[in-house]
Amino acid sequence: MIAIIAQVLGFVMLIPQGILPVVFLAAGVQSKSWFLALYVPEPMNLPVAIAFVLVGGLLAFFGTRAVIRWT
Repeated sequence: MIAIIAQVLGFVMLIPQGILPVVFLAAGVQSKSWFLALYVPEPMNLPVAIAFVLVGGLLAFFGTRAVIRWT
């Protein structure tokens, strides 16, 4: 059960909270929508988005790995 929660949270942190804000920052999009990394003060936007990518990627990896081992 915890592995599935880690997997879901990992993919949520990786794609919509990490990768998409990086793309939005690179493209200069002004819409903040629900991306947490775009609400932090200006110089910290990119580091927060990169942290989401790293943590989300690790959670998704280890969650998926645990699910595969468990089945």
